[in-house]
Amino acid sequence: TVIQIKFNKAIDVTTFDYDKISIFGGTEDLKEYFEDYSFSEENTVLTITPVKPTKDKYLLAPDSGKRLDITITADFNDLKDVDGETFDQTISHTYRINDIFGNQKKATITVQEDEDALTGTFEKKGDIICTVGYGVDLQFIVKKSDYYFKELIAVSKLDGSTVLSNDVVEFEVINADADKGIYTVRAIVKEETNRIVIKPRCALIPKVVEINPAYDAEGCQQDSIISIEFNKPIKATEYFSPAISDAFGNNLAEYFDKPYYSDDSKILYIPSVKTKRILDINGNVDTKDIIVKIDLSNIKDLEGNFASGVYQHKYRINKGLDSEKPTLSAVKLYPSSNKEKLLISKPFAEWNAKG
Repeated sequence: TVIQIKFNKAIDVTTFDYDKISIFGGTEDLKEYFEDYSFSEENTVLTITPVKPTKDKYLLAPDSGKRLDITITADFNDLKDVDGETFDQTISHTYRINDIFGNQKKATITVQEDEDALTGTFEKKGDIICTVGYGVDLQFIVKKSDYYFKELIAVSKLDGSTVLSNDVVEFEVINADADKGIYTVRAIVKEETNRIVIKPRCALIPKVVEINPAYDAEGCQQDSIISIEFNKPIKATEYFSPAISDAFGNNLAEYFDKPYYSDDSKILYIPSVKTKRILDINGNVDTKDIIVKIDLSNIKDLEGNFASGVYQHKYRINKGLDSEKPTLSAVKLYPSSNKEKLLISKPFAEWNAKG
């Protein structure tokens, strides 16, 4: 909105000094937002025009819901009219602006959380009307106990999955507080549309789901494999080294072999060294408690997101050994068939092409 000051008679514009006009919003000097002025043809009206807002420079953020009181003060003590008479006057005027820009295109965005707010919550959600070309600030609070916040994405409302390009919506991170899990992102909509859905993209934090053997008062076989199941595929860094000890803190690492992964990389196996025994089979000690500690900061998912904290598990072993012999129960044929052939008890000479 332009500022107009009307005079009761024509003034001598050569005596006008724009530096003697101040414009403030509270204690903030707003003169830089009003760089252009002009007089009417009769020199009876002074018009002060605000600069055209840009996405980086505006008095109030569009669609912010805010209001601002602006005070203009003009020192006209040295201003003269066309007859040479001075005004000897200082005037002050206050008016209020809102966050609406005239003659601007509008768009409607739909801010949407994951189902049941699984990954976190938005401060404001649902349909939001915004001004094309300007930013609307969105605050997302991630469920930091289970997820990492990656970014906001814009998808088409038509199918809910097609990602829209930066030509439609551009995102700018305003503030990222990872400790509190609070992220403020500015979404700048670049076209007049109502087909935009904005959603968070988060990554599941790698976590331990289960460790076996489970604790049993009678204990498990002492050469049992330790299996650590995670909630997603993982890989360990070169610094990963599980701490395995007894209840008295004695290091038992020498009794365990190099860890390996399951095919889907969701289970980490730590086998025992088959030639060594924690408990003497003929000894007097029948059981022993084993403590497994895992530094999760050395575990990351396949996208490079690290886990955190220390996971501890206790189980009990006895003097027994795994006496069950491995048996072959099925054969998978590749690549011509994905069917399994079940093995049956009959001599090889009697086998046929169908098994």
